[in-house]
Amino acid sequence: MSNIGALVAGIAHELNNPVSIVVGNVNFAETYLAAIINHIKLYQKQFPDPGLIIEKDAEEMDIDFLIEELPKILFSVKKTSDRISKISVSLRSFAREYSTSKVAFDINEGIDNTLTILQHRLKANHQRPAIEIVKNYGNLPQINCYPNTLNQVFMSLLVNTINYLEEYNHKKFKTYQ
Repeated sequence: MSNIGALVAGIAHELNNPVSIVVGNVNFAETYLAAIINHIKLYQKQFPDPGLIIEKDAEEMDIDFLIEELPKILFSVKKTSDRISKISVSLRSFAREYSTSKVAFDINEGIDNTLTILQHRLKANHQRPAIEIVKNYGNLPQINCYPNTLNQVFMSLLVNTINYLEEYNHKKFKTYQ
């Protein structure tokens, strides 16, 4: 089992490196694109009659559509990359090597990591509507435990709950001290 955990952690690490590059560069791309769009709009304002060749080229490329859609595309790339990064972090946390001694563990983070891994199971399917998770976490201190064992408990509880929820789409989770 520890070999599978090491494999999953390794894959998560390998995913995280390229995703970090995408996330970092999307921020620059958004800034650069905004500057280019502002420049194009300034040009259009200063030169309302640019000539036939430029007008035809702008029409062929549908410049107004591009100005509207490119920021949305970059936002979508950023949102998706952030999600992949979060999944990668959750997988690494979930699959860390089994410890022979207890270590400090954040229960709320463990539940969040498990929910991230199970996110695909919460979506609507042919048997039920989407399951809405309402998190009402208390400010819990870290506990000394075996994180992998506790993560497996969270996974089992959540998978069993998801399997049971054929007719319901709302489940609340609350932790408290």
